Amino acid sequence: MSFKKEPQLTSEEIKIQEIAQKAYDDALKFFYYPTLPDPNFIFDYSKDTGFFIDLETYRITLNLANTHDIVLSKEYYDFFFSLSIHELSHYIFCPYDNFTNMQLLNTVLDTKIYVYYVPIIVNIFSDLIIDSKNHQHFPKIMEWELQKHISFNNKPEQFKQASKLWKILIHSYELLWNKNFLPNSIIDPIEHEITKKICNAIQDSIDREEKWHKNLKKIANLLKPILKEECSIKERIQYNSNSKNSNQSDSETFGGIIENPLQIPEDVQSTFGDFTQNIDFDQVKTEASSDGQESQKKEPSIKENLENFAKNQSFGRFNAIAQLYGVTDSIEKLAIWYRSHAKNLIKIEIVTHKQGGSIPISVEKWRIGDPIEKLDVIQSLISSPIFIPNITTKKWNYKLGTGIEINEQLPDLMIVLDSSGSMGWNFSRNKISGEFHLALLASFAALYYAIMHGSYVSVINFSEKARYLEWSNNIYDLEKILLDYQGSGTILPSNKIVKIVKKAIAPCCVLIITDFEISNWDQAYHEFLSILQMGNMLICFFINGREEELSNPEFRNLQDMGAKFYCIAKVNDLIGLVIKEIRNIYKK
Repeated sequence: MSFKKEPQLTSEEIKIQEIAQKAYDDALKFFYYPTLPDPNFIFDYSKDTGFFIDLETYRITLNLANTHDIVLSKEYYDFFFSLSIHELSHYIFCPYDNFTNMQLLNTVLDTKIYVYYVPIIVNIFSDLIIDSKNHQHFPKIMEWELQKHISFNNKPEQFKQASKLWKILIHSYELLWNKNFLPNSIIDPIEHEITKKICNAIQDSIDREEKWHKNLKKIANLLKPILKEECSIKERIQYNSNSKNSNQSDSETFGGIIENPLQIPEDVQSTFGDFTQNIDFDQVKTEASSDGQESQKKEPSIKENLENFAKNQSFGRFNAIAQLYGVTDSIEKLAIWYRSHAKNLIKIEIVTHKQGGSIPISVEKWRIGDPIEKLDVIQSLISSPIFIPNITTKKWNYKLGTGIEINEQLPDLMIVLDSSGSMGWNFSRNKISGEFHLALLASFAALYYAIMHGSYVSVINFSEKARYLEWSNNIYDLEKILLDYQGSGTILPSNKIVKIVKKAIAPCCVLIITDFEISNWDQAYHEFLSILQMGNMLICFFINGREEELSNPEFRNLQDMGAKFYCIAKVNDLIGLVIKEIRNIYKK
């Protein structure tokens, strides 16, 4: 096996790398040493690589060969220090973390803008805020570094051919920093007015995070027509819907897109980098921990952030944000969204009777020879003001009572989910509806509760055929089975249920979720009896079921044996539902 040797650095390159390391270290020191991966220093003389953050690891890459026309050591230091301060500021100030970034992206979506313009606007907003803050501390370095970018990428005669977006961005820095970088004739009055409004919003946001969302909307509306005019589509977007019962009118709801399809103006990308990329802070903690370092922010994982964000969002809105974060798998997005909405909807408690304390039931005479501590002075004085042993002295007669206790350990849980055609599952751009939607919420609520309480779970998804996973605690594998909508006939695999129940280590809880249009009910009824006779719990959710249906003899018989039935018509019927199973462990 041969290994590719790393190219040997020249003495000049070693010197430049040492300067870059010193500049980066000083930038870290300025921010009190946040825990981040070490930077990646490279020498790419083709200059195809610039200065950027690896969106998988949040590791800063500095192409030390792409340093424009600087030659002095001091200039190298200032250049690398300015770049390092800028990139670190995204982590320190704005957006700060993934959840904040998601909220900012969501705010821009409120303006009814094309989804792939959204990260461009958020990145511009973040850059202007952090550069304005850093300019307060390092004005000369910041101004010098921006001037280097401008003069390197544009000759004076090319300024008039510059894109509107580029001119507005440079003019924003002129107004924010009170510094001229461009000839006065370059910016027309309309562009100047747009820039003034953008700068007013930025100045109002620099040290006032509570104003970010309001001002970000203003900037989005100002930039929307310019982005529409100047940002072209790189390639045709391919969509892939995994829904088998979808009446959606917009395939973008379930689209799978690997990268942002927009091409921003070349001069903007050359000066400011690629604004189309969404910042991902997640992997920085993994990278830091691999070096034995401990993060100062305790950043949740990207999936945890997405779950937290999804709680109060429609699926359409959550889908857009998840897609911008590179989550393109439809099943994964559905799993995250349902998981976030199902948490805390259902609790399953096993309440057991146990031996309790003694209960006083009657007063009787206290006699000489009885323990003195059993003498009840109050009852004796009520009987007579004079203590006469064996006559006026009293004591309580006690009986041993029982108490109740909620077991912390939940039995293993089997979820049997009906995904037949009568359980409709409908999608639109902004919502999901149908009987299967309710069934999934109930399934995810029960699954999450069981897994969080240390139980093993088995899942059966049935229509005409059954897909199943036997006892497991891998929530992601179990969710995939639940989300597989089949949409055909309704044949309850009762024999398979019994076989898997018998493999459980101890009596388990069988949770069946269906609209109960089951074609093989007679067989299922006898299998239900068998499940209960083996000492297992049986709980059924009837989606759109009617309470009066539960009065027939077969349901009554099952209820008498301990089965529980719930009719679910809407999501609110699930909220706060506590399923209690009573078990007697104390015998008289």
